[in-house]
Amino acid sequence: MPKCVKCDHVFHPDMCVEVDEFSKACKCVFCYTEKQEITVTEEDGKPAYTVTKKMAIENYKIYLKKLSEDQRIQKAMMKGQDSPFKI
Repeated sequence: MPKCVKCDHVFHPDMCVEVDEFSKACKCVFCYTEKQEITVTEEDGKPAYTVTKKMAIENYKIYLKKLSEDQRIQKAMMKGQDSPFKI
């Protein structure tokens, strides 16, 4: 999970720009471009959609929450271990 070194928020890897190859530190595209809104384009250069920094943060939080609740993911993470939630 890439975390922006400037604003300290977690973003999807596609929304990050590596600023230090050695430490793998990154800035989100919003801090890197100093804009609060970016337009994502198709491969042919046509605008696909616009996203704000707030939308990107919230959408990634929702994605991570759904991912953590997925039974298949939990099972893969617990492979061969007892659940820490069993009492």
